[in-house]
Amino acid sequence: MYEITSESVKKFLKHLFEKKKTNSDDLLDVETVKKVYSAFKWIIKYSSQIASPRLIERNILKNMRFKDQIPKGRSFKQKRTKNHSLDRLLELVATIDKQANIRLKTQINFVADVGCRREEILGVKWRNVNLDTGEVYYDEAVTAMISREFSEEYSGTRIKELKSDYSYRTNFLTPYTINLLKQLKQFKEALGLSVGDNDYIFTRWDCDEVLSPISFSDEYKTFRDKFGFEDIPAHDIRHIISNLLQEKGYPPEYVAQYLGNTPKTLLNSYTDILNHTQENMRITINEATRNKNKRNFNIEVIATILNSDGNLIDESKESYDLLDFLNGTHVSANNLMTSIYVAQKTLLKQYPQLEVFLSNNPSELKGKIKTFKAFNKPQFELTYNSTIVSEIRKSYTI
Repeated sequence: MYEITSESVKKFLKHLFEKKKTNSDDLLDVETVKKVYSAFKWIIKYSSQIASPRLIERNILKNMRFKDQIPKGRSFKQKRTKNHSLDRLLELVATIDKQANIRLKTQINFVADVGCRREEILGVKWRNVNLDTGEVYYDEAVTAMISREFSEEYSGTRIKELKSDYSYRTNFLTPYTINLLKQLKQFKEALGLSVGDNDYIFTRWDCDEVLSPISFSDEYKTFRDKFGFEDIPAHDIRHIISNLLQEKGYPPEYVAQYLGNTPKTLLNSYTDILNHTQENMRITINEATRNKNKRNFNIEVIATILNSDGNLIDESKESYDLLDFLNGTHVSANNLMTSIYVAQKTLLKQYPQLEVFLSNNPSELKGKIKTFKAFNKPQFELTYNSTIVSEIRKSYTI
């Protein structure tokens, strides 16, 4: 039995600095060694100053500085920038939507909506999400129980509390991600996986076990490496969303609470966020990352929508594209009547000149369209305005 001394600790650190990474010839990073040292330092501090009775006579690390133990020629890595542009996130989301499987697609869009942590999204169960409103709350996190070195299948997970009291919060998902969640639920049901209220949303493909954070990171990293997004790990998306909301004018203290951060200087004066502020954050993210705010549509399609009586006369793809664009969400048979109403009111409110195309006479309407096209381009540019859509949707009654 040997006594723990400052010299034995120095030998321990020297051993770590000379240790190689698992399955690699590279030495452990200085950052990794420092994390081990910090944990060890707390054990020594507890044992010598806090425990009763004391387990160690004195804190032999009290005057030791970690930086003095770093071997010559070794240094901390330069911190990687996390200040990615919004365009970079748009590229990532677009590629994810085209190339990723339904689980990864839903995960990354979920993170892009609310900027949540990896452990938080994996801890979300079906009961935590309202698929009608998009409201989502967090009450637990999932972390890896054992390292990759000891588990090739990455099956070891454990449930833990969220990072801080501020992490227990509510966010709102965009309509696009809500639709992805519905698709994922249908997909899992088809596989015979359980999708009850107390089941985790993101599970393994072959069973109902919650997905390990290591598996999630590895799958996402493989995707990033393949499609050129090596520089954007999942946590960086959180930084992009934080920057986006602050650039749009949201107070930093509101953004901090939305993301579940704990900056005391910001949160002491702001203990809650009003629901309408949360909703506006969701709208801001949706418009910035999912919708092209301007788009051209043929005047014939616009006229058809304006004269619809609750059912589509023209069921072409462009008609549904127009309804999707003006409503800011996917239109289906279940919400078709409401969507047509919102589209009509939105068109007339934003572009009163389109009233000229309101006509019950097909011949007359055809003549107006012909006249319009003779003096203008055949397409009319429309702008999506979420505020107007929200107001019109609230006024809708059957």
